[in-house]
Amino acid sequence: MTNFPNARPRRAAPRRPIVPALLLALFLILGSVVAAKLPTRKQVTTSPFLRHGSIGEPVRLRTGTVTVKNVRGTTEVEHTMGNSGEVANTAGVWLVIDLDFVAAGEQQTLLHHRLHDQQGRIFGGPQVFLHQCGPSQPGLILSCPLILEVPEDALPGSELRIFASSPGEPDDEAVINLELDDAAAEAMAANAERIVLSDPVVRGRA
Repeated sequence: MTNFPNARPRRAAPRRPIVPALLLALFLILGSVVAAKLPTRKQVTTSPFLRHGSIGEPVRLRTGTVTVKNVRGTTEVEHTMGNSGEVANTAGVWLVIDLDFVAAGEQQTLLHHRLHDQQGRIFGGPQVFLHQCGPSQPGLILSCPLILEVPEDALPGSELRIFASSPGEPDDEAVINLELDDAAAEAMAANAERIVLSDPVVRGRA
């Protein structure tokens, strides 16, 4: 047997650390999850600017300030704008929203409003009666009734949306909690007393 006194023993190859690699993989996974949840540039530039409020609370939009004063419901309404005297009934609920509107900067009109329920449904658009709030002059309080025909089950937990321009536009949008529960919805659906929708009225200076 031959001896090699000067031979050096081989060193074992260093092991690669496992923990940093696992941390790197975890950070990559978390980064992809966060990126997936962030809105895209298109979503940011086309989404409306939501302005939340409740009954009696002024909500400022680009076109002016809206304040929902009262919410009523019935199965029969009469439309008197222009002395038409038309009467309409529904198997659901005529939701009547009394609000004040103060225009900002120049004459403005609120043309569009919708109701969003807890099931993700949206009610509004063309109605039996065309009822809009305006034109309103800057500095003056214009009181208007808005109207929507909706099913009873849409009322609990619903939100009113009032648009500064048109639905879907990247503009201000008031989101009003109407504070309606099951009991309120049932009472509105059982109410057959006629509500008369009158013309918008200027109540004074803001």
